[in-house]
Amino acid sequence: PPGIGAGDKEQKMKRVLLLTILMVVLLAATGCTGKATGGGWFLNDGGEKVTFGFNGQSTWDAANQNLLEAKGQFQIHDHGTGDKFHGDVDYAICLNAAPPSVPESFCYFTGTYVPQPKKNGPGGTFELTVVDKGIPGFSAEDNFKLVLSEGITYEGNLEGGNIKVH
Repeated sequence: PPGIGAGDKEQKMKRVLLLTILMVVLLAATGCTGKATGGGWFLNDGGEKVTFGFNGQSTWDAANQNLLEAKGQFQIHDHGTGDKFHGDVDYAICLNAAPPSVPESFCYFTGTYVPQPKKNGPGGTFELTVVDKGIPGFSAEDNFKLVLSEGITYEGNLEGGNIKVH
């Protein structure tokens, strides 16, 4: 979002990487069934509204450390550019926090997406990471980050809405 310096973004990426490693270690040890839902809006780099909605869930076999099922979808609309995308989840991993030792919950999803309308291109693959700070209702600390294979990234702390890791 506007106003965040390169150093802040680098620190945030390091934090996400560390939490992802922690999540993989915990999953390998215990298995996980997770779900996340959310919707809301944040501002793009140009200060324009980006609205989104998503749901996703996963079921893992703890004994064999295999993903049994992943499903979900997302919609996003950049009101500044007019771009709209729809994606379907084919991989999901979630960590539901246990405060105070883990202060936030998050989910990581991958899958395929297409522009809306579909005539705007073939689409590609995506990575979606959502962070739930555990505050009921709206939280400006919740974060949404979507990376599309065509090189477009949407990321921001919420200005409205909610992300919930169940």
